[in-house]
Amino acid sequence: MPEMTQARRVLSVLAGQASDRPPVGFWHHFPSNAVSGRAAVEAHLRFLDRYPVDFLKIMNDNPYPTRRVVQCVADLRSLCVLNGDEAGYGLQLEVIRALADALAGEFLLVTTLFNTWTTLRKIVTPPGSDRSRPPVLGGAVAEADRRMHALVLEDRTAVAEALHGIAASHANFVANCLQAGADGIFLSVREDRVNTP
Repeated sequence: MPEMTQARRVLSVLAGQASDRPPVGFWHHFPSNAVSGRAAVEAHLRFLDRYPVDFLKIMNDNPYPTRRVVQCVADLRSLCVLNGDEAGYGLQLEVIRALADALAGEFLLVTTLFNTWTTLRKIVTPPGSDRSRPPVLGGAVAEADRRMHALVLEDRTAVAEALHGIAASHANFVANCLQAGADGIFLSVREDRVNTP
């Protein structure tokens, strides 16, 4: 079988067809000065030049668009459904557009989307604390989990409504990602792993 392009290799496997070899992909988070704008685009392009991957997972370290840390049920109720192009969403869309233009279909592009629970967990935790630390089985409880627990105990319905609002906002963002040139979404489910003491 002749050698395939990276995009054709992935599409063949997804369609259940033979390919010249299994597609390969891996990724890592870039430094904080390369999460948006031209620096993020260049970091992804350098990654592609250096590593022989078959698709590009566009990293997304741009925060969910919210103006403040959610500290109480009233803050939960103030969360509204977003258009999916505000603040952090918009920064990610700019990176997707630029990479789609630069790569012109050579690679399939998927962008990261954090699940709704992880998103809420991050926005109830003040900046500077370990917002991305996974849950711990036994031992010290992460600040994010302590805050989530308190909110659920205070008003389970408000938490559920906030999660629905975040999910609707994410759905709008996904539609915008596809329009910007992404071929798909990589749904990151951070709470599928835990730290053990």
